[in-house]
Amino acid sequence: MTFVVEFCLFAAGFLLGIWFTSILVVPLLYGAPRALIGILRRTLEPKAIVPHIAAPVIWTGFLFLSMLGLAYFWDRAFEYVRTSGGLTLVKRWEPFG
Repeated sequence: MTFVVEFCLFAAGFLLGIWFTSILVVPLLYGAPRALIGILRRTLEPKAIVPHIAAPVIWTGFLFLSMLGLAYFWDRAFEYVRTSGGLTLVKRWEPFG
């Protein structure tokens, strides 16, 4: 049963990692430079860059506050997630690091 829980946590962590990377990388590395070029060419207004910067900041704040709330209100679940081998894989790689 422990293997199933760890495997599900690994899959959830992998998918959340891809999702979180996509909501950070795409706006910052693709949208923001395009908006900045549009601003410099005077085809866009300066407020065009705001959504590309605001979205990653809002999502990062939301996920940080959700983990902080989990740590504050639900200690055992946070400790389990923090020490889970399925999410961190650090336990498996300790001899190499």
